[in-house]
Amino acid sequence: MNTLSRMLIGLSAISLVSCSSGGMHHDASSAPLAQEVRRATERYQDVSAATAAGYALFLGCVSSPTGGAMGIHYVNGELVGDGKIDAARPEALIYEPKGSKLELVGV
Repeated sequence: MNTLSRMLIGLSAISLVSCSSGGMHHDASSAPLAQEVRRATERYQDVSAATAAGYALFLGCVSSPTGGAMGIHYVNGELVGDGKIDAARPEALIYEPKGSKLELVGV
């Protein structure tokens, strides 16, 4: 399986996990998993730290005048291709343009 296929599979898995929690009625921001992900991604607030750690731009920004935008995804191909999902080692990071900088907004 090539790297692009692995990345797409990993991003699909991330999307499914994030979508499946949409029906929950509690404050997920204080959940242990959310706290773990927040700690794991602190070091990637600056996109240059993410690229130094092996994350690379994946497909650029996808947006629509009527549907909004998905953000700018940076993916770590080694983590996507390892067959594991580990909150402490996110496979993808999502940034949003803020002026001349990118702001980390999700995983």
